[in-house]
Amino acid sequence: MRQTPRQLVSKVVSDFNSPNGLPGIAVEKLVMAGYRGHAPYVTFLFARAVAPIVMLVGPCSMSS
Repeated sequence: MRQTPRQLVSKVVSDFNSPNGLPGIAVEKLVMAGYRGHAPYVTFLFARAVAPIVMLVGPCSMSS
């Protein structure tokens, strides 16, 4: 059962991917946690890119 990243997630990651990529220690921790392959890497990068935006917009929408 091979996981493939969704097209939207993959597109966002490829658009915002930094040239140095993910530090080696984070990749090692993903592997130690049992997340091997390209899909967990892409999902992690997507979450890392989108989380600050969600955190900024979330409190503003809850206070209204």
